[in-house]
Amino acid sequence: MKITKVSSISSIQDLGRLNYKAYGVNENGALDKWSFMLGNALLGNDLNAPAIEVILGGIEIYCDKAMTFCITGANYEAFIDEKPIHNNYRIRIEAGKTLRLVRAMSGMCAYICAYGGFKADLVLNSASTNLSANFGGLNGRALKVGDELSIGSRMNLSQIAVAGIKNRKSIRILKGSEWDYFSDEAKHNLLNNEFLITSSSNRMGYRLKSDFKLDLKEELSLASHGVSAGTIQVPSGGDPIVLLKDAQTTGGYAKIAQVIEADLGLFAQSRINSKISFELVDLKEALEAKKERISHINQVKEYASEN
Repeated sequence: MKITKVSSISSIQDLGRLNYKAYGVNENGALDKWSFMLGNALLGNDLNAPAIEVILGGIEIYCDKAMTFCITGANYEAFIDEKPIHNNYRIRIEAGKTLRLVRAMSGMCAYICAYGGFKADLVLNSASTNLSANFGGLNGRALKVGDELSIGSRMNLSQIAVAGIKNRKSIRILKGSEWDYFSDEAKHNLLNNEFLITSSSNRMGYRLKSDFKLDLKEELSLASHGVSAGTIQVPSGGDPIVLLKDAQTTGGYAKIAQVIEADLGLFAQSRINSKISFELVDLKEALEAKKERISHINQVKEYASEN
């Protein structure tokens, strides 16, 4: 199959490089891992099978061979030739037809998952594209017109649909390691105001802005320390940055909070120039939320295997 049009940041991703931070290698991987795994579960794939992540813009793929696939994540206006198709449906596209993702009607990133997974360059046990270091995925870069892709298998599966990841009004967070160093006003502002996701955001992190700054009680000097996707750092200006999958492995800013694992995908689906709010929870609720996500994926996998 061949890319015939692309107007988005599209790349091959899996669940990322999870065990190489000690060597300075960032994680990479799907921004919304729950939607990514949902797509693979729906197809009966290994949950880590490489997929195409499409961020906000469009992509067209001409299929010279038949493929069973699904689209998950952002709600896209999508077609097979001129026939509309929908998210979270397991569908077969026949040889000679074109899969078209036009635009995201809601959300930021969609996943095109194919039965058998897309073939990609495996680097450090992951097929994810590292866009800054140029390795993994397809030649270590975003997809472009003329790229040819192949998949592991072309089995014809029945057409079924499942529920997507349920949205929330607010993003749940845990207290960060420097929570107590922030002023009471800063904590109040974090939990009682909306934050704008600015246009300077990317796969490394979302930069947030509001009328209220998140100030420390007093100046704090921190040595560079480990960070991860979901960490909410606060530079000296007081505007928070929420780190995402392509973030650096270490940082020196104070960490006011951490987006819980269950909600990190929902946060990544928030649109640029939209507003988000945060809700503080405890570790027990964070673990229960993660169990709910895992249960949903397992239910989809079981349902898909029976149909």
